[in-house]
Amino acid sequence: MKLELNFLQKQTKEIIAELQKLKGSGVTHLDLSGNEFDKMTGTELARILSALKNSGVTHLDLSLNNFDKKPAADLVVMLSALKGSGITHLDLSGNDFGEKSGAELVEILNAIKGSGVTSLSLAENDLGTKTGSELFDILNTLKNSGVTHLDLYGNKLGQKKGPELSTMLSALKDSGITHLDLSWNSFGKMANTDLFVMLKALNHTGITHLNLSHNFLGTKSGKELAELFRQIEGKLTITITKNNLEKCGCSAKEFARLLFDTSHHYVFGSSEYDKAVSEEFHRLKKQHLVALLFTGKKLAEKKESFFYYEGGRRDVMSLISAKMPSIEIM
Repeated sequence: MKLELNFLQKQTKEIIAELQKLKGSGVTHLDLSGNEFDKMTGTELARILSALKNSGVTHLDLSLNNFDKKPAADLVVMLSALKGSGITHLDLSGNDFGEKSGAELVEILNAIKGSGVTSLSLAENDLGTKTGSELFDILNTLKNSGVTHLDLYGNKLGQKKGPELSTMLSALKDSGITHLDLSWNSFGKMANTDLFVMLKALNHTGITHLNLSHNFLGTKSGKELAELFRQIEGKLTITITKNNLEKCGCSAKEFARLLFDTSHHYVFGSSEYDKAVSEEFHRLKKQHLVALLFTGKKLAEKKESFFYYEGGRRDVMSLISAKMPSIEIM
């Protein structure tokens, strides 16, 4: 159950009383966005968040609360109150954190470590105004923090150069973060060379899911996009919805083949072009599977239940699992 509360003009004790009523109510998603919490002290905000302990609330939205106007020390006090609260998903989007210095943001995010928060949204905070080294320090703060899902959509990162973004993303190595949302950052407007450098930085970071939706990727050719995705090693799930892919200059079949050869999983949108690409992608997947099964049958007939592939001993089904790209439609 989701609940949205407006506490404008209410005193701290009134807010706490309201939140204490949530215990046992079944509410798991609490929206406290746009409540002008910047007008409260850090201690008052900590008392408010402490009221959520054992309430059953797991998702907390604190977006659009003008936290850029609060001293870092106050925000540290506030966020420290999340420890033991049961909050696992925290939304701090739209708080203009780009106005803070890199050092202040490091101090603020340090307070999240060990809090139990696994999903953090820093979306629409103008982080693109920070330098590459500042962005590195900011993300590096989340290393071993418990955060596995990081949302950086709408931060104007497409205005940065490839080396700066590479520096930023290198902070994700061994961070524990597996899901990264970089949607709405206008990456399609960047030079290919900059995108190559940026995407290569994702290698060996531990990222398994990458959201690149709403990035004007359709301004690139199909071949350019495939080459971009090849910069990423391994097999990621890459979301490319809402990118006007029909403008990439390839037929749906051509684009599907290009993507299929990258070996990644893809999540497409619901446009007619995206549907056609996913349909062809699925056909190629099925065709590839049949070929692999045929190879496996021949090997079985020769009583070769195992064979060496890519430097390791694997059975036939492991080979199939390792090499099969897949798609999904959103």
